[in-house]
Amino acid sequence: YSRGLLDLRRYNRISRNAMFNLRVAAAGWLSGDQLPGQRQVALGGPGTLPGYDFRGPAATTDYLRCSNGIPVAGSPAMCDRVALAQVELRSGFFAGSLRNDSSDEWWRPGFNRSAQWVLFADAGRGWNVGTTNGTTTFAKGEMPPLASYRTDIGAGLDFGGIGFYWAKAVTENKEPVRFFMRLERRF
Repeated sequence: YSRGLLDLRRYNRISRNAMFNLRVAAAGWLSGDQLPGQRQVALGGPGTLPGYDFRGPAATTDYLRCSNGIPVAGSPAMCDRVALAQVELRSGFFAGSLRNDSSDEWWRPGFNRSAQWVLFADAGRGWNVGTTNGTTTFAKGEMPPLASYRTDIGAGLDFGGIGFYWAKAVTENKEPVRFFMRLERRF
């Protein structure tokens, strides 16, 4: 088998303190034999779609893990391919006049020039390659319809070394608002 990963990122400064960032990623099976279980892929959780639980049970058709409603111990990734798009808008709090200690934040992180608010949106899904069934399996050269992609929106506070974020799934309203922390930027 052969598999690949494509991860394209664009960081756009729109003002002195604001950035509009974009990321498009695709991964999975390219050709040959079927992917072994340890090489299959999935989405969900803080790194990809934070509004959805990391490999949690799906309320409807499982577009993130491709489990087809079959519970498997350990909730493994079962998709042959995934596609993901992420956008974020981030800007500072203009707090530099209050505190200017960005050079020594390694020992005293806080509300200084590195503090930013973040708004973001994500969309993605996984699928298997095979005989098209219109939900979780599509032909080799076929992409799932955009209407089937799972989306979420969120906001957060990034303090340079640590960030606090909230995300809400938009596609499935029954998903709760999720809180997560990151030690680095989202992407």
